Amino acid sequence: MTDENVKGRSRDESRADDGDIRPSVPTAQEVSVSRAPDTAWDDLPPQATLDDGRVRWAFLPYLAWATVAVFFIWLSCQLLSLFQMVSSYDGWRFYAVLGAVMIPVLILAWVLLRALLLFRRLPPIAQLAEGEMDGLVLKRQLRQRYLAKMPPTRDYVARCGFKEPERVRGLLDSLRGAESLHSDEVGWLDEFRQFQSLQDARAKEVVASCCKLVALKTAASPWRMLDMFCVFYNSTRMVCELAVVYNRRMSRACAFRLVCRWCAAIYVSGELGSIMESTAKKGGEYAADMLSDGDLMAGVAQSMPVLAKIAGKAVEGGVNAYFVYRMGRRAIESFRVLAPRA
Repeated sequence: MTDENVKGRSRDESRADDGDIRPSVPTAQEVSVSRAPDTAWDDLPPQATLDDGRVRWAFLPYLAWATVAVFFIWLSCQLLSLFQMVSSYDGWRFYAVLGAVMIPVLILAWVLLRALLLFRRLPPIAQLAEGEMDGLVLKRQLRQRYLAKMPPTRDYVARCGFKEPERVRGLLDSLRGAESLHSDEVGWLDEFRQFQSLQDARAKEVVASCCKLVALKTAASPWRMLDMFCVFYNSTRMVCELAVVYNRRMSRACAFRLVCRWCAAIYVSGELGSIMESTAKKGGEYAADMLSDGDLMAGVAQSMPVLAKIAGKAVEGGVNAYFVYRMGRRAIESFRVLAPRA
């Protein structure tokens, strides 16, 4: 410390001792302005950046709850009319019809509970886009997020029911093996694409099987409540099997869209059944009124309600299968862990 600094410091101390409370003025300093771009914002993690879309889509949870509430209100109205029909019986018929009604309701509750428990056990893995990151980074993310949370290979292959279990087992073991850590990321990603193509093939088989079951059951069922039960049961089982095949839980936005399609399929199945029943009844009555009893077509006219109902049920089965197919296709796109290139 120089003599001038010591003198200045003693002068300030003596001034403070005299009771001088005037603030000290700082000396002017040189300020350097850098014209280089500020890159500190780019170094932040993705969740720290602002997203204007979050404010735009903030109403989605409320819309989801409103949609689910409206659907269950409609479903409760359907069940209420069913229980009103049950209350019209007396004696042992009341208990017999009540038991017949409660059995499908309990089955529906059991299926829904099993589905919720299954989804809670599956890992919530985010879907990765192939064109948004480098191959080495994508390989590391797939190994850490997806393959590390897969069940044992033998249990997974046996549970999903692949047509080529040995090939699936070999690919999964190769992707998990220690030698794949030192291989190039291009070959590793090719193996993962082959593994996912086998998953997609198995998922398409599940969707096709559920669509056939929905078409046959709704075409053969005589009541629209049974149609709704078939669509509910088979579509829920289809989504659960797809979740097991891909071993992951979809995002909330994808789940909301899938629930909306599920509600729409059940609603269309119920309303389509009532429309087909009323149309077949009115068409048969109109044909019977137009033809006289002495006409040769009178016998055909009397059988028109049955033929119209059979044709209507066949059309209804095809429409229900189409709605289930669309829901299964969207579910496959949501469950795939590696999204295709944009």
